[in-house]
Amino acid sequence: MTFFESADHPRLFAMPPGRDFAADFVAGLRQRLDGHSPETAARILVFLSTKRLREGIRREFASGPPGFLPRLRLITELARDPSFPDLPPAVDPLRRRLELAQAVGKLLEGDDRFASRTAIHDLADSLAGLLDEMHAEGVSPEMIKALDVSEHSEHWARSLRFIDIINDYWSLNDQPDTQARQRLVVERLVASWESSPPSHPVIVAGSTGSKGATLLLMEAVANLPQGAVVVPCFDFELPKEAWGSMADSATGEDHAQFRLKRLMERLGVDAEGVDSWFGGDSRGVPRNRLISLALRPAPVTDQWMTEGPRLRDIPDATEGLALVEAADDRQEAVAIALCLREAVENGETASLVTPDKKLARAVSAALKRWGLVPFDSFGSVLLQTVPGRLLHAIADLLGSIPEPVQLIALLRHSLVHSAENRPLHLKMTEIVENDLRNRELDASLLTTLNRRREKMESNAEADGWFNWLIDCLDQIAGASSGSLTEYAELHDELTCRLLGGSKADAVGLSRSDPACRAALEIFEQIRSAADAAGRFGCEDYAYLFKSLAARKSIWMTYSAHPLISIWDTIDARMQSPDLVVAAGLNEGVWPAQPSPDPWLNRQLRKEAGLLLPERITGLRAHDFQQAVSARRVVLSRSIRSSDAATVSSRWLARLIGLLSGLKCDGVQALENMRVRGREILDRARQMEEPRELLAPERRPEPRPPVEARPRRLSVTQIKTLITNPYEIYAKQTLRLRELNPLGSADLHSQRGTLIHKVLELFVNETRDDNSACTPEKLMEIAEQQFAFAELPNYAKRFWKAQLNNIASEFVDEELERRRRFGSPWILEGKGSYYIADIDFELTARADRIDRSGNHRFLYDYKTGSIPTKKAIERFDKQIPLTAIMIEKGGLGEAEGAAVARSAYIGVGRELKTQDVGRGDKDTDLFASEWIKLQAMLRDYLKESTPFTARRDVRFYGYGNAYHHLARFGEWDDASGLGGSVKQ
Repeated sequence: MTFFESADHPRLFAMPPGRDFAADFVAGLRQRLDGHSPETAARILVFLSTKRLREGIRREFASGPPGFLPRLRLITELARDPSFPDLPPAVDPLRRRLELAQAVGKLLEGDDRFASRTAIHDLADSLAGLLDEMHAEGVSPEMIKALDVSEHSEHWARSLRFIDIINDYWSLNDQPDTQARQRLVVERLVASWESSPPSHPVIVAGSTGSKGATLLLMEAVANLPQGAVVVPCFDFELPKEAWGSMADSATGEDHAQFRLKRLMERLGVDAEGVDSWFGGDSRGVPRNRLISLALRPAPVTDQWMTEGPRLRDIPDATEGLALVEAADDRQEAVAIALCLREAVENGETASLVTPDKKLARAVSAALKRWGLVPFDSFGSVLLQTVPGRLLHAIADLLGSIPEPVQLIALLRHSLVHSAENRPLHLKMTEIVENDLRNRELDASLLTTLNRRREKMESNAEADGWFNWLIDCLDQIAGASSGSLTEYAELHDELTCRLLGGSKADAVGLSRSDPACRAALEIFEQIRSAADAAGRFGCEDYAYLFKSLAARKSIWMTYSAHPLISIWDTIDARMQSPDLVVAAGLNEGVWPAQPSPDPWLNRQLRKEAGLLLPERITGLRAHDFQQAVSARRVVLSRSIRSSDAATVSSRWLARLIGLLSGLKCDGVQALENMRVRGREILDRARQMEEPRELLAPERRPEPRPPVEARPRRLSVTQIKTLITNPYEIYAKQTLRLRELNPLGSADLHSQRGTLIHKVLELFVNETRDDNSACTPEKLMEIAEQQFAFAELPNYAKRFWKAQLNNIASEFVDEELERRRRFGSPWILEGKGSYYIADIDFELTARADRIDRSGNHRFLYDYKTGSIPTKKAIERFDKQIPLTAIMIEKGGLGEAEGAAVARSAYIGVGRELKTQDVGRGDKDTDLFASEWIKLQAMLRDYLKESTPFTARRDVRFYGYGNAYHHLARFGEWDDASGLGGSVKQ
C-alpha cells in the first residue's frame, strides 16, 4: 500500500501557527486518501499527543462524508500496550511514590541536613518525577553518579547520595514505571519496524517531541517507508540564521521553536526540508511574519534592525489584535467575560487561553451573571467540590479532638446528616454552637457537649443526635498510627456515618456524582498500594489524601455552552476559535517560574542530558505563538495583581518593543491595539458602575424616643458613649450583641480574663499570709489556671513566660502595698450608684480596692496597653468614675471616704504602674469628671440628641463589630457630625 510518495529523507510535515490542527490534519488526510479505496483510511495508524486532539479529529471525521475512521491512538497509551506480554505492567505511581517515601525517610533518619522529616513526601514526589524523567530521556543512574560536583556546593553532593535511592527502582524488567515501560514499548516497536516495516501508513501528529521517548518514536516513524510526522505551529518565516542560533540549549531552550529544532536535528532535516501538511506553509502572512520577528532567539535579536523596516504590512498584521492592560485582576476578568459574551451574541466561537487557574475561575464567575457556563479544561479540583471539602475536613481531623470552629464547619456542611431529618440536625447544631460560644474557659468541647446532652435527656431525638455526634468524635480522635488500608477504611466509614446522620444507616458516596466517584477511586487507589507504605501517622495520611485529591479534576461538560471555552495553554494548542483571548500575560504567570529542583541544578542537568528548566518556558512560548497567530486575538494582562505591580510577559514585551521601534506604522499599530483594548475596558467599567447615581450616604445619627434610651451604663461603656454612641444605641436600644468567637479569635480578651483570674486568686489566697506571697506561688496558681483553659498551647506558653518575667517584681510591689495599707480590702468588687437627678444608674467593677483609715486606694490591672493621659482626658473615664462611685458609697460602703490614689497596674511584657488621680495637681479631677458625666447623660436623655456613629475616630480606631450595622464604607469620616454632644 503506497500512501506517501517515496522520499530520500524522513518525512516531516508541519502546520503554520494559527491553524486549526484537527481540521487541517483531517483535510490533509482526506486529500491524500483521494484515489485510494475506502478501507485504506481504516489501515492508517495515527499516534496523537492529547485526548483533546483525538476528540477533535473524530468530530472532523464525523462532520464530513461517510467513511472509515483511522486507528487513533494516544502516545501516552503505549505505556499500557498489551502487545508485549513479556513486559511486566507499569507499577502504580502511588505505590512507587510510597516506596520512595520510605527510602527517603530512612536516609533522613541518618542525615537530616538535606531536609527535615516533614519534607519526606514532597521529596518522594520530586524523586519520582526525576525517575520518570530519567526513564523518558534515557539517562541512567550511572550517568548521574558520574557527574562532577567538586565545583558545586555540598548540598548537591548530598543530593547525589539521595539519588542513589533510585538504583533499586531502575531495573526496567522488574516493575517499570509508566515512563520506563513506555520507553521499553517504543524501543520494541522501533526494533520490530526496523526488521519488518509496516506496510500501512503510520503517522505521529500534534507532538513537538519534548520528551525523550516521544522523540524516539517520532524519529522511527519519520523514517518508515510509509511513515510521517506532523508537527503543529511551525514557524516557516524563521530564517536559517535564526535556526542556527538555537544550536546551544543554554541560549535557545526557551525559544518557541527549539523543540522542533531538536526534532529536525534528530531527523537530519533542515527547515527547507519541512513540508506543509495542508493548505500551504503560510509564508508571507503578515501576522506570522510579525510574530516570528518579535520572537527571534536572543542571539539574533539584532535582526529587528534589518528586517523590521521591511515589514510593510504592519496594519494588516495587527488588524485583529487588541491589547487589554487592566488595572487589576478583577477588571481583567470582567473585560474578558465581556469579550466572550459578545462573541456568543454574534454566534462566534471564543476561547480564553491562560495558564492562570485563578483568572480562569474569576472569568467563569463573571460569566455566570449572564447564565453562561464555559467549558473549562482546568475542571474543578476534587478538593474544591462539595464532597471534596467534606473529605478534606475529615482527613484533617483524624487523630485529634476538633476545635470548635472545625466542628461547626463540619456539622454545617451540606452533606452531613443529609440522609434523613436534616432540620433536626441544623437545630441541634445551632444549640451546640451557642453553647460553644458561651462556654467557660475551662470547658472543653466534649465537656460542653456532655453538659448539653444531660440537659436534653428527656428528648429522645436530641439524645440520639448527641450519641451519634460523640461516637463520631470518639472515632475521629481514636485514629492513631496504622496502615494505609486502616486509614482509608476509617475515612470512608466516617464519611458514610456523617452522611447518614443519627437516624439513618450509614450512606455511601454516590457513584452517580462525578466528585464522589473520584473520591471512591482515590480510596481504591490507596487500598491497592497500601502494602508499600509501612506505618503511617494521621498527618501523613491527611497529606497523602489531600495531595491525591488535589490532582483529581472533575469536568461537568454537559452544562457547558457550546460556543465558549477556557483552555489551558497545552489544551489550546490544537484549537482555532473565531476569537482567542490570551490572558494572564505577566511574568511568573505566562511563563511561570520554573519549579525548584532539590536534586540537580541547571548545570548538572545539562551535563547529565536531562531537560533544562527553560524547556517549560519554550513550550509556553510555542503556545503563545500559536494563540497570538489566530485571526482575532485579545492580548490581556493586569498591571497590578494582589496589590503588587506586575511585569509584562517577555513575549508581549518583545511584541510591544518591536512595534514601538517601528516608526509610523508600528507605533500607530500599537496605539490602535491599545485603543481597542481601552474600548473593552471602558465597557467593563461601565458595567461595574451603578446604573443610578445614588446620593452619598450620611453618617447614621439615630434618635430613639426618650423611653427607649438607656438608663443604665457601666463606667467602661461611658468610653463607648463618648467615642461611638451608635454602639450604645445598637446594644441598649436595639438589643444587638456580637456573638462570642467559636475558637480563640479574641485572644486579647481571653488573655485579660485569664490573667485577672490568676491575680485575683493569688492575692485572695495569700491576703492573710504574707509568707506565702511569693513568685513561686503566683506561678503555681498560673500553671493551674492555664492548664484548665481551653486555649492554644502557643498562646498559653507565651503568656506564662510573660507573667514569669514580672512575677518577682509584682510580688515585691504587692508586699510593699500590704506593708503600707494592710491586706487587700475588696477584690473584683461590683457596685452601682443611682443618680436621682437624671434617673440614671452607673455601674462599675473594681479589680482591687485597698483601704487605710478613711482613705481608699483603687487599682485596675491592664494586660494590654495602659491608657495615656490624653486618652483619659478625652474618653477613658473608667478609673475617675469608679473613684467617684467609691467615694459616694457605690462600692464597698465607703461613703464619706476619699480615694487617695488610683492607678493602673500594667501586667504585660513589663510591670508598670501609672497613677491617674488624687495627685498634687489632680485634686479636682474626679469632681470635674462627675460634672461632665452628668451634663453628657442629661443631653443623651433628650430625644433631640443623636447616637452618632464613629463620633471620635481619633481615639476609637477602625476595628468594631458594629461598623457593618452602621454601613461604614458607604459613608466616611468626612461626613458631618450633626447634633452630637460635645466633650
